[in-house]
Amino acid sequence: MKAPDNKYHWYCHLSKITCSVGQKISRTTHLGIMGNTGNSTGKHLHFEIRNSSNKYADNSNPADYMGIPNKVGSYNSSDFQTQSNNTTAPVLKTLARNTNLRSEPNTSASATLYIANTTLYVLQPGVANNNGYTWDKVKIRVNGKEGYMINCNYK
Repeated sequence: MKAPDNKYHWYCHLSKITCSVGQKISRTTHLGIMGNTGNSTGKHLHFEIRNSSNKYADNSNPADYMGIPNKVGSYNSSDFQTQSNNTTAPVLKTLARNTNLRSEPNTSASATLYIANTTLYVLQPGVANNNGYTWDKVKIRVNGKEGYMINCNYK
């Protein structure tokens, strides 16, 4: 991805990219999911900032670029997190079977049926325990509808 300063940001070894070319992003935008692709010894994110030549080994230090200290010492990692401590990133899931999206976290609430293989984001896992089920607050990926689903219906 080419940044406005003519540097190229490389996010290597991702198992999935969750943003698109031209999308406006901020420091809290989730760009992808760590992976173990290419020449890698384990799941991780390899982040590079390449200079305007965009050539391998013509890099800027990402720590310097982002204002993160890059020397031996003790640091409060929360100073460099993309989210507050009270939130979690939405997790993309796929329905394993036809499942109802409910207006409230219970089996008597109004429902809309979604078919297997529908993708959704789990916004808040385990928000309620009703009717013998644990319920998640979710958002359907394709149409943005939010509601509640029983959390054992995902692949």
